[in-house]
Amino acid sequence: MLPGDNIIDDVSIAHLLNNPAEYILLIKEHHQPSKYGVVHVKDEKIQSIIEKPKKETSHFISTGIYKFPATIFTLLDELQHKGIHALTSVIESLLENETEIHTIFADHWMDIVYPWDIIKVNESILQRMQTDSIQGTLEGGVTVKGPVFIGKNTKIYAGCYLVGPIIIGEGCEIGPNTCIFPSTVIGNNSVINAFSELRNSVIFSNVHIGSHATLAQTIIGQCTKIHNNFSSISGESTIEDEGEYVNLSDIGSIIGEDTIIQSHVVIDPGIIIGREVHINSMKHINVSIPSKSKVM
Repeated sequence: MLPGDNIIDDVSIAHLLNNPAEYILLIKEHHQPSKYGVVHVKDEKIQSIIEKPKKETSHFISTGIYKFPATIFTLLDELQHKGIHALTSVIESLLENETEIHTIFADHWMDIVYPWDIIKVNESILQRMQTDSIQGTLEGGVTVKGPVFIGKNTKIYAGCYLVGPIIIGEGCEIGPNTCIFPSTVIGNNSVINAFSELRNSVIFSNVHIGSHATLAQTIIGQCTKIHNNFSSISGESTIEDEGEYVNLSDIGSIIGEDTIIQSHVVIDPGIIIGREVHINSMKHINVSIPSKSKVM
């Protein structure tokens, strides 16, 4: 069983499959265990799992990646009829019946817990990209270096400079004279206008970014429209999340979907802009903005 928002290496999966034990969990040591299921282990077997504990009692966490025998489906059906749906409750039921659940340490594992984890996971995935696939149209004077994927019906206008690994979806328009640097992903039907620069950023589909924009370590949600001369500055930031403070060494901004940002706006590192926000021109944003707000 593998969660869909995890990155896991093939070696760890091979260890899981080749181990003769019927019940196995991949675990990992983590510096912020309170956001995960904390695992207490003895003799490489699970003693208990506590979901998102307030106090740290162990630094070993569950990756949510298990090996089960086929009989697990019978147990799931039995517990479901009793109104029990949480996987943690299923594991507790197994432990109460003295079922041994073995543990193996995962080698390379990443999870998306916070929005800014998207940047880290995206970069990790793209670093494995090795081959080109250019299905769109490149005008003269476009420079392409490294592995680059460009989708169908995408137009890269003259003077653009692309350095992979990058992925650009279908039906996009880029440039002219726009620079896109490694670990950047642009979704379908998005427009990046002239003289803009993007670095290590994730741009979702149907986004429009005006000319002379500068983005680094930034996430922009779908259907967002940003006018000319926009800057999302990257740097150090401390972000509060549910009473916890997370220190980030290199982060830009996170901008929600369906947001409109007028021209000449600058956003500081670590700022989160909610969905359906409207920001007027000539603003310097240094605090996070909740969804459906208007910055006059």
